[in-house]
Amino acid sequence: MIKTIHFRPVLLGLVALLMSSTGWANTTERHSSKLRQMLRGIDVVPSASQILQVVSEPVDALFLVATDRTVSLYERRRAVSFLASFPTEQSAAYLTMLATLSVEKPIRWIATYSYCRGWARHTPDHVLAFASWMLRSPAAEEREAVLMGLRYVPTDQADTLLKEQHQREQTPRIRGVIDRVMKARKNARRLNKP
Repeated sequence: MIKTIHFRPVLLGLVALLMSSTGWANTTERHSSKLRQMLRGIDVVPSASQILQVVSEPVDALFLVATDRTVSLYERRRAVSFLASFPTEQSAAYLTMLATLSVEKPIRWIATYSYCRGWARHTPDHVLAFASWMLRSPAAEEREAVLMGLRYVPTDQADTLLKEQHQREQTPRIRGVIDRVMKARKNARRLNKP
């Protein structure tokens, strides 16, 4: 069963989405220049502590960048993925909201993957419930993101979900993703590295 998400983070997320669509928050001056520099990085993945050194409220700051369409898609995708570095209910709410409500496919993909991977060890039951629901999506890309994230869920239920999806899946490319994820999980167990 999915744990109840507190109303405040969801409300803040909806307000931020509305602000980003109205132009009120669409000024890049609203974002920390040091945070944006980190987000522009290539081959450099800042840690949560490094992000905390440049912004006092990293989850809100990352979400505002992620929803600001005046910022490059590359920076916004990285902002979404870095939300998973902060395992809070607020960041979980933001990621699941972006995964399900964003109008941009690349943002939905990275939010879905980041939630599944980032919360795989913290709340595997929540991730499995979310994954079960998202695997019903008609969009192959969304199913792909879920399946790739399931690679990191350390439970037998994830194996079951992958096998069930393999039987249902009609898209050959996605069946290939399932095969690779199942093989990676098997190899990780063999090496005792879930």
